[in-house]
Amino acid sequence: FGCDLLEEIYKADDCESHGIFLQLRNIVEGIKQNTLFHTILRSLFSNKNSDGSDIYLCNLSIVISSPGATEQGWHADGGHVDISKHLPCHCLNVFVPLIDITNEELGPTEFRPGTHFHTRNLAPMMLAAKARKTLRPTVTFSLKAGNILFFDYRVLHRGKANTTSDNNRPILVMTFARTWFKDRLNFPKQSIFDQ
Repeated sequence: FGCDLLEEIYKADDCESHGIFLQLRNIVEGIKQNTLFHTILRSLFSNKNSDGSDIYLCNLSIVISSPGATEQGWHADGGHVDISKHLPCHCLNVFVPLIDITNEELGPTEFRPGTHFHTRNLAPMMLAAKARKTLRPTVTFSLKAGNILFFDYRVLHRGKANTTSDNNRPILVMTFARTWFKDRLNFPKQSIFDQ
């Protein structure tokens, strides 16, 4: 992946003693070795002939929706690099649920397909899509632990409410981008530990 993040996790002295790190390491190592994953990744970046060296893993995190968590507002994780025209994908997320997310109570992620075109100039483009009746209905996916869900960084989405009383909903999130793109808004250089 060309990723320093994984190496830092693996270097941790106590990594072997924490089961979650071993589970994550196995998942990420499995994905790294999966040729179908890499073929899909390159095709989503409109780059089927690339060896992947122009794509890097810019973020690796876990998002946890705790019991009782409320529904998120609609959002895109990032914007367009050119607001005057739509360009191919420059950044995308890969969600890997760490548990089965097969019921609404856990609060699956809800998507508004096609909105990666609208987020370039959100308010007027969404109004135009509604007026033209081209706005597509929302979707959620029933996912088993370890399934992989790819989506463009610019797609509108939200985590639905976790209405369970005792179940966390953990999702491994890998964010891939073109090597020239740096998301300083979501992933600033300064760490919270630098203060």
